[in-house]
Amino acid sequence: AQGYDQARGLDYYRRVAERAQTIPGVVSSSVASGQMLAGATGARTIRPQGEDEGLRRDGRLMGFLSVDAGYIEFLGIPLLSGRLLTAMDDDQHPRVVVINENLAQLAWPNENPIGKTIKLYNDENPVEVVGVVKTTTYNAIGEEPIPFLFFPMKQMHSGLGFIHVRTSGDAS
Repeated sequence: AQGYDQARGLDYYRRVAERAQTIPGVVSSSVASGQMLAGATGARTIRPQGEDEGLRRDGRLMGFLSVDAGYIEFLGIPLLSGRLLTAMDDDQHPRVVVINENLAQLAWPNENPIGKTIKLYNDENPVEVVGVVKTTTYNAIGEEPIPFLFFPMKQMHSGLGFIHVRTSGDAS
């Protein structure tokens, strides 16, 4: 949605994803700012506000995607605690994020990360952790587990979007 403002870009992706679901054989669709397993996820310096002073102050480069409300379910990534992203997670509501268990253990070992906050590099506004999902493979099969975050696309819109579709039938 290059050249579109945020509202128009998000509406464009919503309409394309809905239209994709009308194609015979398409079971579901979702939108994200990148492509998992293609080395096309984003990376940002994240500063979890936990006990580790260095991590809290300096942060660490971590993988992320901005996704629509159904993306995590679309991929089948299990929710371990808290909640997943919803359509209500927009720019009119407090900023939220879903993290993976690898990041939860790195930033808040032996603590419940729900309700904890992170900060982004050059951004002092806190983002609340509302859910923890199982760590999975993000960029390449065989990669070591990495800390990863899922931000609501309505709160962190980059203008870049990929439509993902799930189909029925034989994959060959």
